[in-house]
Amino acid sequence: TRTVSTVVERIFFIFRLARAWPRQSNTTPTGYFELLGLFALGAPAQTKMSCAVNSDAIRYAPRMPNPHSLPRSPDLLTATDNVLVVIDVQEKLIPLMPQPARLIFNIRRLLEGARTLGVEVISTEQYPEKLGPTDPELSQFLEQPAPKRDFSCGECGDLFQPLAAKGIHKVVLVGMETHVCVLQTAFDLLAAGFSVYLVVDGLTARNDIDHETAIRRLESSGAILTTCETVLFEWCQTSTATRFKDISRLVKQKLT
Repeated sequence: TRTVSTVVERIFFIFRLARAWPRQSNTTPTGYFELLGLFALGAPAQTKMSCAVNSDAIRYAPRMPNPHSLPRSPDLLTATDNVLVVIDVQEKLIPLMPQPARLIFNIRRLLEGARTLGVEVISTEQYPEKLGPTDPELSQFLEQPAPKRDFSCGECGDLFQPLAAKGIHKVVLVGMETHVCVLQTAFDLLAAGFSVYLVVDGLTARNDIDHETAIRRLESSGAILTTCETVLFEWCQTSTATRFKDISRLVKQKLT
């Protein structure tokens, strides 16, 4: 019975250890090998789990002000670790999309939230000489969009190359079309080592089947699905933030 109990305890410990691994950080596995060494030497479970909780190996995100708070998950966005990318939301393309007003409404709220909280924003335009400029409701929040002819925003590599030096390793994507420019951009960013977040209510395509298939394909390849309101709340992080009321106002807005 004692042997069975020991085996169960060790299996449970390995499971807890695996869940603690910081999937999206630059943390080396040294701390985990140390824990496995304790495991192999038969250290008590309480000692091992205490070490696991306090090891530098899992301090992959800043703690919240409350000293008893858990470390913030690296899968959650902050206002400083990501860039919002607005892809090709142009005047001649928008009328071809289903529910264009809702798309503009959601992207505009994200842009307002980004400006309020200081989140970096970049944008692109596909062949603007033929497809026109970015929608004016959005362009008021944007610097000059980068023109491109490739479907992927990877053509505009100079927009993404400086991000790592700023501590930005996540990219939040909105725009059109999901199965063309957004999909190819997302795959290029994933290949370059970025974490990609797809704002599903900020993306669109002319045909539902293209939009839905692209979303499923990207999710299966490692992109993270999210929504406009989810992103706003993650950027804000806490109801004690000085700009929380501004974010709450954006969330409460209704499409008229």
